[in-house]
Amino acid sequence: MIGEQQAQVSPHRLSRRRLLGALAAALLPWAAGCTGTVLERQSSRKLFTAARMSPDAVGLDIFFIPIPASNDELYNAAWQEVDEQVVPPELRRRLHENGFRVGVVGVQLPRVLQELLARRGQLSGQAALQVQQGPQPVDDVPRVTVRHLQLRRARRSELVASGVFEQLPVLLRDQEGVLGGTYYQCQGVFALRCFPRPEGPVTLQLVPELHYGQPRQVFSGEDGSWRVETRRPRQRYDQLAVEVELELGQMLVLGAALDRPGTLGYHFFDMPKTIPPMRRLLLVRLGTLQPEPLYAEGPSQGSGQPQPAPAAP
Repeated sequence: MIGEQQAQVSPHRLSRRRLLGALAAALLPWAAGCTGTVLERQSSRKLFTAARMSPDAVGLDIFFIPIPASNDELYNAAWQEVDEQVVPPELRRRLHENGFRVGVVGVQLPRVLQELLARRGQLSGQAALQVQQGPQPVDDVPRVTVRHLQLRRARRSELVASGVFEQLPVLLRDQEGVLGGTYYQCQGVFALRCFPRPEGPVTLQLVPELHYGQPRQVFSGEDGSWRVETRRPRQRYDQLAVEVELELGQMLVLGAALDRPGTLGYHFFDMPKTIPPMRRLLLVRLGTLQPEPLYAEGPSQGSGQPQPAPAAP
């Protein structure tokens, strides 16, 4: 009896095992396909994500355009469509007396500036034939250069405008008359700060400075704290500080007033070591804004992604 019961049970157990084996064999390709799909989706994900700017930061594009010092016609043509009325009349007069020109251009660049920017990273004209062979100092090569800068609110950055002068006599005109002095191993620099707002344009502030002499240790205070820095002495000209408002894609243009030779601003954009002699235009473009989540109104604004401006030519 026991043998008959085992004979009757064994086929039942074997059929169940066969059924489970057949079911597993049928499900194996499907499971493998699902696993492959999951792996494929995971492998398609980006390993690195784009870096985000600080919520109070803006992205700036800094262009330096060299123009032959002997070509006044080309230099003046670059200013024809620049709006210099954005600067208050009294400040504009003071800047002009000291050799500075300041203005703003819109998203659509004037034709002359487009052609000058198209020479980015290249030597132009006769300058390419006359540059000496071998390593050269940075300001010995008249190239169109660009620098990308992310600047947080009210943080200081520096834009080196001129070459290095072994000796430079400076005369400055202000309400008290004419002030002057001689500086050695000096260089023109703009102290740059920006002040973005949740809505509306960004205010850019540029203050001309002369950095001169040898580096030394000095105490400096910023953001409520003091620290020791090793840097060259600075002569700051706050009476010539420029503040303009820029919309996304607009450019601030700075250069020398050619009818004021020998002034501070005239030297600021001079390149004394280039062959042939050159003068530069400085362009500061508001290229990117980081939306502030606190003031975001919609899903696109609250995504935290920078808002780029139309690319410059």
